[in-house]
Amino acid sequence: MKRPEYLGLIFLTCFALGPQPALATGDCSDYTDLSGLELPITVNGTTTGATADYGPFAEEPSCWQGTWDASCAASRDVTYKWTVPHDGLFTITLADSPGNSDLLVYRFTCPDEPLHPDDFLCGSHRGFGSCGTVRDIPLVAGQEIMIAVDGWLIWNGEFVLRISDTTTNSDTLAMGMDLEPFLGITATTVWGGTARWIDHLGLADTTGVLVGDNHLFPVASVSKTVTGTALMQLWEDGLFELDDAVDEYLLFPVRHPEYPEIPITFRMLMSHVTSIDDNWVQLNRVKREDGNDSPVTPCEFAEGYLVPDGPYYTFLSFIEGIPPGTEYHYSNVNATLIGCLVEQINPEGLTFEDFCREHIFDPLQMSSSSFLLANIDPDDLATNYVWDGQDYTEYGHRTAAWYPAMYLRTNAREMSRFLLAYIHGGELYGERILDSATIDTMFTIHYPDLAVIQGLVWFESSVGGVSGWGHGGAGGGIRARISLSPEQGVGAFAVTNSSDLADDYSVEAIVDLLASRALDDAAAAVAVPDANSAVPDLVQLEPCYPNPFNPLTSIRFELSDADDARLSIYDLRGRLITTLVNEAVAAGHHSITWDGRDTHGRDIPSGTYIVRLEAGAEMEARKVMLVR
Repeated sequence: MKRPEYLGLIFLTCFALGPQPALATGDCSDYTDLSGLELPITVNGTTTGATADYGPFAEEPSCWQGTWDASCAASRDVTYKWTVPHDGLFTITLADSPGNSDLLVYRFTCPDEPLHPDDFLCGSHRGFGSCGTVRDIPLVAGQEIMIAVDGWLIWNGEFVLRISDTTTNSDTLAMGMDLEPFLGITATTVWGGTARWIDHLGLADTTGVLVGDNHLFPVASVSKTVTGTALMQLWEDGLFELDDAVDEYLLFPVRHPEYPEIPITFRMLMSHVTSIDDNWVQLNRVKREDGNDSPVTPCEFAEGYLVPDGPYYTFLSFIEGIPPGTEYHYSNVNATLIGCLVEQINPEGLTFEDFCREHIFDPLQMSSSSFLLANIDPDDLATNYVWDGQDYTEYGHRTAAWYPAMYLRTNAREMSRFLLAYIHGGELYGERILDSATIDTMFTIHYPDLAVIQGLVWFESSVGGVSGWGHGGAGGGIRARISLSPEQGVGAFAVTNSSDLADDYSVEAIVDLLASRALDDAAAAVAVPDANSAVPDLVQLEPCYPNPFNPLTSIRFELSDADDARLSIYDLRGRLITTLVNEAVAAGHHSITWDGRDTHGRDIPSGTYIVRLEAGAEMEARKVMLVR
């Protein structure tokens, strides 16, 4: 499938096909004026045939401190002027075939005054230190900026320059769709004790189904954060110690064949210092591509992979010459073994999936999330695709015996609850999944000389410019990222169902922008609610599901405090159809089903209706479509 163009999201301005913007001339340079074009702007350009232009500049200080001289300009540079259309945040990026970073952005000063170092928004006043992307820079309406493409380093001459509006969270998603071949994307930010924003753009699959609140995306290695949480719940119960040998709790040995005297411990396992390696030939043997779950269990695979003479064992199962506990090496088999240990240690005898359901998903109201395809309605699945530069190739609904490592399927709304549980010290909705001390243990680097940013499963990382923790995920057609800062009480998550090999503008960058904005929003809030609150601090009416529907749809809403609430259905003329709730309602999360009937029990015709929630002085409304 060719990449679709989303009306309202992507506007392609190809100068070879459309009218040429004005070419300005002055005492110092020629430049192309992009002012007045509708955002996002995409320019297909070339440095071939370009002449000396307005920067970047040579080493000579007079080029940026003194009088302009033509000798200051390098040849084969292409320069653009752009007038900012409104106050906001913007992202400017440059893509060329070799993947170089040859972009300089600075305040427009030509031709009246020379450039000064303070004029540069990206890059260097001497032409060095250029960048490929300037993300989320604040600009004001009417501000004139100069964008210079350094032609010296773009050997094939061709490049693509893009300017995107990132003023709001939804703009940030639209920018990601513009800069990368994302078919669909969903994301959330949390701060102040609740999910503040959830949005989706694009398609769930190439049949044209739009991404909705219900769609479940595979999140690749972000799955490991849930897998690690399950194991640490058992640690809290005193069922093992971090420095115990893991094979004391298994029915098979887990020892490096060259160093059988060195035990592999739980601490090593969750810190990726086991010397266990990923042999993808063997991992792919237990991968399913037919939409069914693997009949091989995590424990069966782990035993077959790690025990000599096992059906999946080779000399590549362990790193040769590296004793356990002496070198960092990230491994998906480590997470698979964690899933197996959860099955072996939990006293209830639950499978890994059932343990996560009972101890994580259900308490956090993540009712749709699952590691197994058998537990998911196929209509809720977002299909992932690989982009080859011309077409989307379906990667399919794959799974494998090592599913604890990367086959969780979830959505932004449910991951917001997982984020909030960690931010709230392990508790949400009055349910505790971890003690705060356990989270502190996970958010600790246990091998600082070997794994400088690795905690127990989680990675130390920047979250919107502040210290925090996170995890990324990548696979066939998958890009995902989760980030949180418990100290600041903010977090963000995003996942896309398509990717290319280059992944020039990653989901990680999008999440960092979302987290940065969440920090700003939290700081600007008049009063930030208690981060330890067990209930949401907003009156929130969630999207109906399914929507469109026939004959039933579920309506979910949240109240911060007990209050008199009224939940009603109206037609588009404002006439009352039925009232579903009209009573005192407790604080927390609620769900009610509507069967498409009016107050008298009569079926109403197909059409669009308004669901309205009133509680106290607040009111929220959403549209729902009935199709008979």
